[in-house]
Amino acid sequence: MILRHAEDLFAHYGFSKTSMADIAERAGMSPGNLYRYYRNKQAIGVAVIEAFFADSRSAMLAAVASETDPEERVKALFRAGLLNMLAMMDRTPKIMELCEFLCAEDGPRHVLDRHIAWKRARVEAELAEGMDAGAFARAPMPETAVDLMHCLKAFQMPQCLAEWRDKSTIMPEFEGVLQLVFRGVRAKG
Repeated sequence: MILRHAEDLFAHYGFSKTSMADIAERAGMSPGNLYRYYRNKQAIGVAVIEAFFADSRSAMLAAVASETDPEERVKALFRAGLLNMLAMMDRTPKIMELCEFLCAEDGPRHVLDRHIAWKRARVEAELAEGMDAGAFARAPMPETAVDLMHCLKAFQMPQCLAEWRDKSTIMPEFEGVLQLVFRGVRAKG
């Protein structure tokens, strides 16, 4: 419950303007009690980000599980990740402060690196299965998974999504890029 209250405060006031006292008050506890669970606000920020990444991974796995076609499985993985990110951005308008905290030189970059490594491994596994099934052209791994993730980077980064000129075009443009990319990934027939 502490993390939900912290996320709400970060969404409304931003990470930098939210204090441990604010989080404790919202959670209905004393600041001293809050420090029993988290050593500082940065630790709470990391926990909020980790919870978001866990939700995102669950959504991606559920989306992949509902598909049998190799191409649709990979597309579902990326689509679910994007939809989860867009939902978080709607829920947390000041998410950019958390992103800045996450990506800062002295920030908890390892949390993001772990999530990217998980995603890369999932993409690689899905592509390999598609290659084995003959749906995708043979290509070297893990390079192909990395290349695919780079092609879709604008749709995986809140910094890019926040700057999108017309938010109503995000999903159609995403689907267009997926179609373009998969023309190259599919096996020649």
